[in-house]
Amino acid sequence: MANPPPNLADILRTLSALAPQSQQEDQQAPSNPSNPYHFSAPIPQPRPHFEVPTRTQPPPPVAAAPIQDASKITDWPTALRCVMRSVASNERVVGEIRKLIQTQHEHETQWCAGRRELAMKIEARKVGQKKVDEVLRAVGGQVTETPTSDGAEELRAFDGKVYRAQCQMVGEMGGKLQRIGIPFFGTRPELISC
Repeated sequence: MANPPPNLADILRTLSALAPQSQQEDQQAPSNPSNPYHFSAPIPQPRPHFEVPTRTQPPPPVAAAPIQDASKITDWPTALRCVMRSVASNERVVGEIRKLIQTQHEHETQWCAGRRELAMKIEARKVGQKKVDEVLRAVGGQVTETPTSDGAEELRAFDGKVYRAQCQMVGEMGGKLQRIGIPFFGTRPELISC
């Protein structure tokens, strides 16, 4: 049968008994020792009324929970427990995850701004072409009636590039998360049932 955990009162009693008694007496530097209510007067400390143990036993070492292999985790509660115990307490891992989140956010912002810019260029091109056609009609020039592209093909090509970049980013981030031991990234295929 395992030993019960030590009582907090017992621990505090043991620690106060081990503290040097002369430390409290050396810290006296009152500027007005005759007035007990002066802010610099020492605060009287109660003395413990117990016997000092002659020999204290060190507390039994607390066994750390074994770190579970993240590639074998298949349910949410176990994954959450794993993250809270092993990952959240490791500053290096937390920093890497924050960096991954920041990188993903930066890429998404760039892709969104790039698409918006491309759409504005296409719209400006359409407006410019209409103005050129109006000027040509006004001076009697010949306007080409060939239909200009509406920009849908350019947007589709841009979206394809973004999709490929996203897939590459997801693969790289998944690999990093697997290497640092985040559950559900790198779960063994034989453990997954459909």
